[in-house]
Amino acid sequence: MPRFSLLSSTVVSLALIVSGCGGKEQNPNLASVLLEQLLVKPLPSATEKALAREDAERVLGELKAGADFSEAVRKYSSHPSAAHGGELTITEGWMEPAFDKAAQALGDSSLSGVIDSPVAFYIAYRIQGEYLQARTSHILLSFEKGLEGTAKEKDSEEKHKKAWELYQRLKSGESFYDLAREFSGDPGSAQNGGDIGWHGRNSLARPYEEAAFSQAEGQISEPVETPYGWHIIRTVKKKDLSLKLKIIEFKPKASAEDRSRAKKALEEARKLALGGASLQRLAEQFADSPEGIFSAGEKFEVRNNLLVPELAGEIRKMGIGDVSNILENENGYYIVRLLEKS
Repeated sequence: MPRFSLLSSTVVSLALIVSGCGGKEQNPNLASVLLEQLLVKPLPSATEKALAREDAERVLGELKAGADFSEAVRKYSSHPSAAHGGELTITEGWMEPAFDKAAQALGDSSLSGVIDSPVAFYIAYRIQGEYLQARTSHILLSFEKGLEGTAKEKDSEEKHKKAWELYQRLKSGESFYDLAREFSGDPGSAQNGGDIGWHGRNSLARPYEEAAFSQAEGQISEPVETPYGWHIIRTVKKKDLSLKLKIIEFKPKASAEDRSRAKKALEEARKLALGGASLQRLAEQFADSPEGIFSAGEKFEVRNNLLVPELAGEIRKMGIGDVSNILENENGYYIVRLLEKS
């Protein structure tokens, strides 16, 4: 499934500069350049935002009344994922905070309300969510090696019975850490109270992972059998939530006047950059600007001269430390500082 980021301010803007969107220019005099960037995305007027929100509320009402989500995506969404029915997979940290919070709060197979972000309004349908990493502890009642037939079955029954006894003691409030140190047959984790650290999916025995990822943080499983023995598993923490969603984006249109205001704000920032201010610092300084959303990309290297022509032309005229003139792309306006070239 395609992956898209809703945090387009930095990641997508760099891709538009570097990827050759709109053409690319080969410059035989440059093998690579190291740049930093400052981007401003125009903020639409209050009127345009109100109209976009009205559209979102109307479509949400239609969806609640039974309208088909995929059809609504096709008709209304301005997000790139619309080409794929609005479907996307995102992980924590890829999203704007408002969207992140709303999407995580949804249960599987549920519909959000209208989500307000700085640049657009969204309706999300959460298909499924799963954590990609878990930190667990376990108590292992390990099988005796080399047993066959009846002896093997008897050993499994005895270990199963002992595991249930320990599980009941844990449910009565005894310390998982202490019981793991005393009874666990896993020498690698027993002395640490059963802690095996962080692990991703598909890295341990399937029954173990199913228990670890399916239960809530802090929960202790009933005994689980793997080829190694009977485990009692405590899920300590989970992270890296991956969400499969469908979304509809309602993006207010920035007028020519809105874009002009954003460009003027960037002109002010550029003056400070010419005086030596870092682009990252300027992004922070202009963070609350009413004229646009400022973001500074991390330093990035462009190899093989894959630059959009406008930027390639600027760089040919620049020395180390110079700041470019203001350039435009579909996200807004940007400047770059040349850090290195070779």
